[in-house]
Amino acid sequence: MESKTERDVEKEYPSADFVAKLRRLADAIENGERFEIQIAGERIYVPVRATFRETPIYPISGS
Repeated sequence: MESKTERDVEKEYPSADFVAKLRRLADAIENGERFEIQIAGERIYVPVRATFRETPIYPISGS
């Protein structure tokens, strides 16, 4: 297994909280709005002009 980079963060959320965060992101994309979220004390901004792709950023290993 590959070691994690310093930026990798793991945090467990109840399913309802995770879904709410995804819904906020989806709403922002659908409405053409900027999205922001705080992860591990760092505020992350996704600008309106951001583009999204369906391919994973990290390779998927083991199946």
